[in-house]
Amino acid sequence: YEVGIPKAPFAYTPKRFAPADIEWPPKGIHLSVYFKAPYFVPLSHKYVTVVVNYEMYDGIPLLVKWLDVIDTSGRGDIDLSFNS
Repeated sequence: YEVGIPKAPFAYTPKRFAPADIEWPPKGIHLSVYFKAPYFVPLSHKYVTVVVNYEMYDGIPLLVKWLDVIDTSGRGDIDLSFNS
């Protein structure tokens, strides 16, 4: 796993009526948890890594969560499906 600070997903410039001193990205904490397949899985799953990302921000009751699916085989033919 990795723990760090949130990264800005896009550039932000305060617009009209917004305070000029807004922090971007907001203060908080970022957690990435890595899941790799065990050695005994089928070859089609062996080179897949799933990363679960979380971000929590100071002063606001908000939790952001997203998944990254990484194919390290170099073939690029992963068939993905996800149910939440």
